[in-house]
Amino acid sequence: MRQRYAFLVLSAVTLAGRVAAPQSQLDSARFEATVRELELSIIAPCCWRQPVANHNSQVALGIRQEIRKMVADGMTPEQIKADYVRRYGERILAVPPKNAFNQFLWVIPISASIMAFGVAGYFLRMWRNARSTPRIRRESDRPSPVRGSSFPKVDEELEKWDRA
Repeated sequence: MRQRYAFLVLSAVTLAGRVAAPQSQLDSARFEATVRELELSIIAPCCWRQPVANHNSQVALGIRQEIRKMVADGMTPEQIKADYVRRYGERILAVPPKNAFNQFLWVIPISASIMAFGVAGYFLRMWRNARSTPRIRRESDRPSPVRGSSFPKVDEELEKWDRA
């Protein structure tokens, strides 16, 4: 009887270990994914150029360790981001929050580019039409010969050349 009891206990422990192992691996994968997402969404405050996941400064390394500790303590990604925004301002976020002002800032360069292309196209079309249309010269458009100028000697010489 003791052998059966020992066998059942050993089987139950082994089975529990096998069931718990995938769960801990799943939790570990979820933990790493959450940490990686946060590291990519927070900019390194030392130079404000790269996310802390890609940055190798001491400040970025400290923030990475801090993020791991916060996630391990059970803080949600929103709480962690809010903590960093409180400390550093919205500039710390790699993707700014969606609000009307931030979306308006995205619209300005796009609409300015569209308007610039429209104006350039308009002037290009005008220039092209002006070059392709033949100019009709009227009699009044032709320059008239200079006569009766204030240089009588020049007028005499021109008259001689006209007669010759």
